[in-house]
This record gives sequence, C-alpha cells and structure tokens, in this order.
Amino acid sequence: KTPAVIYTSDDDRETQLECLRAGAADFIAKPADWEVLTERLKRLA
Repeated sequence: KTPAVIYTSDDDRETQLECLRAGAADFIAKPADWEVLTERLKRLA
C-alpha cells in the first residue's frame, strides 16, 4: 500500500480532517519547510 501525502495551500481545518479521514497518511500545507518535509516523508518509507 502506497501512503498518500496531501501537499496543498488549502490548509483549513475541515480540509485537513477530510483528507486524513479519507486515508491520507499526512497533510502538509504550503509553503513547507523542505527539511521538515523531507523528515516527514522519510518516516513514511
């Protein structure tokens, strides 16, 4: 199973909950700190 990570500029609470409840492994709002993003993605591998 491939984890889905949502990377979007739409960071309101309802969107986050909708994505996570639909099965997303993580939700990352733009703009993201690339170092933090890299570490979060490593944890999914």
